[in-house]
Amino acid sequence: MTDVVRLQKEVRRSEEIIELLKPPTILLNHEIAILPVSGYVGRDSFDLLCEKSSQWLYDKEVETLLFDFTGTTKRL
Repeated sequence: MTDVVRLQKEVRRSEEIIELLKPPTILLNHEIAILPVSGYVGRDSFDLLCEKSSQWLYDKEVETLLFDFTGTTKRL
């Protein structure tokens, strides 16, 4: 197995895990939703979280997404 194939498998597995752990997006009304975020959130994980939420927001025709960062931690 080449390094590229191995890395592609790792990425797919990581995306599956993120999908399982993704917090629920809560629809407040027909235009606004809130996404509670917990734990450490780095740039890469935040970007992936936004990407994974985009389709849901589009499907629900949500105009505004509020992020709730009260459950996040600082990086040590």
